[in-house]
Amino acid sequence: MKISAKILIPNLLSLSVVAAALLYLVYQLHEDGIRMKHVVAQTEATSRIANRLGQIEREIVVELLSLRYDRSSERLEILMQEEREHNEAIQNLRHLIESMTGARLLADYQESRSRSTRIREELVSAAMGGQEEDVTRLHRRWLLKNEQARARLNDLIAYKAMRMQRLLDDAERRREQTSGWVFLIAVFACGAIVTSSFYYGRAIARPIVALTQVSERIARGEVNTRITGPGRQDEIGLLGQAFNRMADRLVSANAELERKVELRTAELAESNVALRSSLAELHRMQESLMQSERLAAIGQMVTGLSHESRNALQRSLACLEMLGKRLKDNEAALRLLHEARKAQSDLQQVYEGVRQYAGPLNLERTTSNVAEAWRNAWEQTALAREGRVADLVEEMDGVALYCPVDRFRLEQVFRNLMENSLAACPDPVRITVRCGDGSLEGRPALAIRVSDNGPGVNETELQRIFEPFFTTKTKGTGLGMSIVKRIVEAHEGQVEAGASEDRGLAVTLIIPREVV
Repeated sequence: MKISAKILIPNLLSLSVVAAALLYLVYQLHEDGIRMKHVVAQTEATSRIANRLGQIEREIVVELLSLRYDRSSERLEILMQEEREHNEAIQNLRHLIESMTGARLLADYQESRSRSTRIREELVSAAMGGQEEDVTRLHRRWLLKNEQARARLNDLIAYKAMRMQRLLDDAERRREQTSGWVFLIAVFACGAIVTSSFYYGRAIARPIVALTQVSERIARGEVNTRITGPGRQDEIGLLGQAFNRMADRLVSANAELERKVELRTAELAESNVALRSSLAELHRMQESLMQSERLAAIGQMVTGLSHESRNALQRSLACLEMLGKRLKDNEAALRLLHEARKAQSDLQQVYEGVRQYAGPLNLERTTSNVAEAWRNAWEQTALAREGRVADLVEEMDGVALYCPVDRFRLEQVFRNLMENSLAACPDPVRITVRCGDGSLEGRPALAIRVSDNGPGVNETELQRIFEPFFTTKTKGTGLGMSIVKRIVEAHEGQVEAGASEDRGLAVTLIIPREVV
């Protein structure tokens, strides 16, 4: 049943009861009014007829008295006319009196009226016969009986008035009773209306409050909240079902939106990765181009300087050879000559390092085992390790070591790193090469960590370690680590420097396993 029917039916029933009670009260009041009007009309008619009867009787008395002196036919006709009016009035009065209750009073009045009528007829006969004595006697008797009849009539009228007052009292009492019942029924109906309204108001308010609470919880993000309770088939139940369907659609729409957001986020992430890769590649290419321009300028300068100085170095070398032959018996001169040759060799090495750094790098990549590259580099440092305690430790942990690299350039990288460690570390020297899997801009890569047990470098030196011509050694050009960085970046890799577990220097090379 719908809520409107649940609320309206009890209220309509209560209002119908009140309306029926009011109609009954109006009906009773209307019936009492009709009865009272009837009684009042009878009483008034009785009084009018009684008054008229008394007036006629007085006129008859006057006419009877006049017959004693005037027995003309006109006087007798007047007396007969008044007699007829008197009889008609008595007949009307009889009809009114017969409709009244009080049989004893009515019988007394009729008996008195009959006696009065017989005496009046005897009086008329005596008056017509001229019997004066009988007229006087009968007149007195008639007046007495007439007074008695009037007294009985007054008693009837008084009784009728008493009955009317009793009817009025009964009508008032019924009205008061009916009013009381109507009041009680109205109170009961109002109570029923208020009770039903309160009950159904709570029945409506509770699910609406629950609906409001569920709405607030969904607004706070608890989208899986639903309206629970017995299945109702009224408007509230239909509203709850519609609300749950709306919440289900909201959850579905939210899930679809989240899926689209995740998909779009993934697309943006891929685009971002691609953009970062493109920007990194562009930055790398810009740096490579600028570096190539700088190195080209340096290469031109070094080439010219090397060309111009090569002849001078050769002439000085020839002079030193000739001078050595002449001073072969002078030990002090030979020592000076040896230092001069060494300085010349150092100068030649500086020229060669600058030429290698500034020269172009044309990689010849082949898929090679990088372990062979560092092992060959270790053998090439045999002269530097002569007479020293130095070990090479390999930690590969089953990692695949094949990468597309220029093996000659990679050997140069490992040789520069190992020569730096041998120059910086006291005996015993331990150089560790550790390999592992890595990634470079989302691509698979090989991570090679070369560390030593030397004194290491401080933070300032670590920040400048890959700068050209920067060195912490008393000898050297300061181009070894710069060349390492240049060769690794030419392989599209990265190089990083830090502290090792033994507080020495650790250099990590990250070389991609695939060529873009």
